Amino acid sequence: MKDKVCIGKCNRNAIWIENKIAYIGDKCTHCGKCIEVCPVVKFSE
Repeated sequence: MKDKVCIGKCNRNAIWIENKIAYIGDKCTHCGKCIEVCPVVKFSE
């Protein structure tokens, strides 16, 4: 499924999708691999 391609790029399993919204958890290291394939993902503090 193409809406979950960013999850497959995350080596830390920091991304999950609920109700068509991508969430980024505390395991995220801001490596940017998900951004390369999913430009909708944005990091927040």
